[in-house]
Amino acid sequence: MSPTLFAIATTQTLRHLAAQDPDNAHLNAALRHLAKWRSEMLSRTLIARSGTCVQSGPFQGMDYAIRAAEGSATARLLGVYEASLAPIIEGIIARAYPVVVDIGCAEGYYAVGLARRMPASRILARD
Repeated sequence: MSPTLFAIATTQTLRHLAAQDPDNAHLNAALRHLAKWRSEMLSRTLIARSGTCVQSGPFQGMDYAIRAAEGSATARLLGVYEASLAPIIEGIIARAYPVVVDIGCAEGYYAVGLARRMPASRILARD
């Protein structure tokens, strides 16, 4: 299997950083790049094994086949991204508001999730 463009770019960046002075700034930059690479690999592995459907939580079953606006898709796909908000989300759904407005929706994770769970409601989303 050939390396992805992301893996190639990460390798090049790490080689560049390794050639610099061994100070805290360069070490921190290298660690940030490695963390992003690891996060991307975890997401790709999860998608390869389980697909792009959210596995649990309030939005279980939602297809999430786009790149996360911020952070990794892994938490969203596992259904734990919104875990701390799950009771609030369920409360919103139970109230069956006629209109829900999501301001700052990023890629629309909550807007689409709520639209799936609240088909009689009008969901307005704007980033």
